[in-house]
Amino acid sequence: MNDYNEKLKKILANGNLAEYDFKNEIEDDIILLKAKENKTHKDEEKLYVAEQVISAENPLEKMLYAKYYAIGLDVDFDCDCCELMNLVYEKMWLCSLLPNKKAPRYSQGNLKSYMSDLENDSVIARELERETMNSFWSTLKFTWQICNNKELSTRGYPTKSVLKADIMQKERYTEFTKEITENGEIYSELFRFAILSHSIGNFTMLVNPNKEKFPYGFNPGRAIITNDYWDLSLKLMKNELNNNELFKAYINTFDLNDYIKEVDNDYEIVDLFESDLEKGDDGIKILICDNARLPDRDQLIRFLKNVNKQILDRGIRMVEKLG
Repeated sequence: MNDYNEKLKKILANGNLAEYDFKNEIEDDIILLKAKENKTHKDEEKLYVAEQVISAENPLEKMLYAKYYAIGLDVDFDCDCCELMNLVYEKMWLCSLLPNKKAPRYSQGNLKSYMSDLENDSVIARELERETMNSFWSTLKFTWQICNNKELSTRGYPTKSVLKADIMQKERYTEFTKEITENGEIYSELFRFAILSHSIGNFTMLVNPNKEKFPYGFNPGRAIITNDYWDLSLKLMKNELNNNELFKAYINTFDLNDYIKEVDNDYEIVDLFESDLEKGDDGIKILICDNARLPDRDQLIRFLKNVNKQILDRGIRMVEKLG
């Protein structure tokens, strides 16, 4: 298996860690599957799909293969919990993943080091979870709706059967992407997001702001309420923490300052759909966390440009700290 310290050094030396697609870490699974004796039919399918993830040149196709590998074939593969990213968590924030892939619970003493030495009983022993901040699948769903005027699925990503059909039958895949491809500006930004969504700048740690409201963690808890949009998720976290100093400490600790604007000594969240960050417009127009965000075409393009910029800018800063 890989020496992850050496692998991280090599990627850093090549100068491309900020844009490195962690879907490529499926390579570890390929090594194990190739070495396995007496492979079952499902093992062969896993190996085939995993190899397609590595070889796919089209970022959307790569994403579909990776999602089908994890969901359609029920494989425990998650980019934000892979061994290489785990090493990054450890180097950046001293968060090493436990063997059972569950984030450890931290004592008050450890939490104080993460949260700028704040003493707050309400956060003692809350789980820190690994998370992909800006979900590609919610955006893909809306892109599909806008470009094709039809539903992709009710869950925000294709069902197993639809996903398998789109991947295994090229004509279905071509139909799936045709209208998106013909929308040039959406096409280029969406494909960029398909890469950056699994890059270092889109991974973070979550603190559960309300264990009673989110007993299974803030990761699944935020998904239903916010459609996995990170600006709405930060607004939800801020509201549930109900402590501005603690929210500021969370933002500062995990290098999330791109997503906020300081207003009257308070951290307000930048709306990724309404702002135009390339022009310096980061006005606070955040929508309510009521699962009602249904963007039009112009909002979708603004979001894609904004989110790609935010992810890459944060990734570059993280790489500078690692280097």
